[in-house]
Amino acid sequence: MRRRLLIGFIALTAASATASASDGYDNPTHWQGYVMRNGLRTAITVDLSQSDGQWGGQLSAGGNEVALDHVRLTTTSVHFAAPGEGVFDGEVAGDQMAGGISGPARGSFALTREDANDYSPYFLGP
Repeated sequence: MRRRLLIGFIALTAASATASASDGYDNPTHWQGYVMRNGLRTAITVDLSQSDGQWGGQLSAGGNEVALDHVRLTTTSVHFAAPGEGVFDGEVAGDQMAGGISGPARGSFALTREDANDYSPYFLGP
């Protein structure tokens, strides 16, 4: 009986950890904003989505689209790599995200979630 109870507790703990890892962003999110490099501001859009616990996405700028690599999104931070564009690391606050870009052309970015009503403060991540 003790062993079954222990196994049940471990299973419940593992399920809770998996649920909190998604941070409530199960639906696709659409972000619009800009990148700033060498004093030039360029409009971009970023679409992020999650499938089977893995994040993915796409960055669009000036009619070009690139698939994102190494995407991580929580309620407080974002990280992704866009081939040819660099590595984006930033902070998320509600329907806003902003941060820096490292790589061949350094810069910064600022994005706003297209529909701010999609954000729910009840999904709090780590």
